[in-house]
Amino acid sequence: MVNYQKEHITVAHNKDGKPPLVYKVALHHWGDTDNEQKLICLHGLTRNARDFDFVAKALASKFHVIAIDVVGRGESDWVDDKLYYNYDTYIEDMVQIISQLKLTKINLLGTSMGGVIGMGLSIQMPGLIDKMVLNDIGTFIPRSALVRIAKYITIMPEFNSFQEAKAFFKVILVNFGIKEEQHWDHIVTHSTKLNASGKLTFVYDSGIAVVFQGMDPDKIEDVNMRENWEKVNFNKLMVIHAEKSDILFPDDVDYMKKSKPNISVVTFSGVGHAPALVNEYEIKAVYDFFVA
Repeated sequence: MVNYQKEHITVAHNKDGKPPLVYKVALHHWGDTDNEQKLICLHGLTRNARDFDFVAKALASKFHVIAIDVVGRGESDWVDDKLYYNYDTYIEDMVQIISQLKLTKINLLGTSMGGVIGMGLSIQMPGLIDKMVLNDIGTFIPRSALVRIAKYITIMPEFNSFQEAKAFFKVILVNFGIKEEQHWDHIVTHSTKLNASGKLTFVYDSGIAVVFQGMDPDKIEDVNMRENWEKVNFNKLMVIHAEKSDILFPDDVDYMKKSKPNISVVTFSGVGHAPALVNEYEIKAVYDFFVA
């Protein structure tokens, strides 16, 4: 049986003359914590660290895998000042966590938002990341995808039963490429919790949508990260490209390959944003890259 344990690490922020903000971030450990080979996993915008359970189990014999709940998600704290839900905060949290764990070299697997955090972390701490996998995220996010995200992220439904929640997730996560019922059950189990009314709801703070709230969809613009991309620091990188993605397009993948050495690409057919990394062929691709 693969060793699993959980802990919370305290991080602190002092910004713009505001009172210090202190909160706890949940870390999920897989494998031998004494293993010097470290793999950090960072999830997508509305997701959580338990998305990586299957890939973590597969890699736990080779790595100490650390899947992290970004603040406002999963088992990490939620904060009152929702303006802290931004990439500067997320990257700084990772810097503090890396420092507290006394890590000098890591590997990193980042899905969507997690990949953006990973790229930012590599800029903040050059030389830290050996191998990195970016799961369906690149240097450019089109406004069409951001408009789609803005529409659903503020929705916080309540469910009367597990099956009702499962039916909902099968709709909103249809592009993830999840096929097995056991995987759907896992996703729903770790994506919902009972609220004060005794109904199931999401395990993320609706406040993470603060960057979209009140924004006119017509004024949402493309996000171009290519200037930062030039500063991204790693030894080897694999880009996972979902064939039907509305976030990562082939021209951006080509740009990334041409602009940086040591980049490989794997495309998953019939899948949209973002591959769940629960199917055997997905896990094998990630395993082969990190272990090779």
